[in-house]
Amino acid sequence: MKFVIFISLFASIMISYSRSRAETFYKGDYDVGIMARSERLFYIFLVSLISVFIGYINEFLFGFFLLVILTAIYRAFKIYRIIKSSAEES
Repeated sequence: MKFVIFISLFASIMISYSRSRAETFYKGDYDVGIMARSERLFYIFLVSLISVFIGYINEFLFGFFLLVILTAIYRAFKIYRIIKSSAEES
């Protein structure tokens, strides 16, 4: 469980960091993926409320883990494609 939490935290930080770095160097909107900052906060809030009454916190954390990993990978590929296409246009 500690591994899942650590990787989720790392991927969550990488989602924000990749957007920040891309916006610093290249013009464009890099807020792509299903678990952007507001969605991550909403998911954590909702899971906190649900897990108080129902339980299943481990399953919800694993779902968060999967969604955050997929978002980090998707955002990295999307940023790569945008940067590559802008370099080809120049």
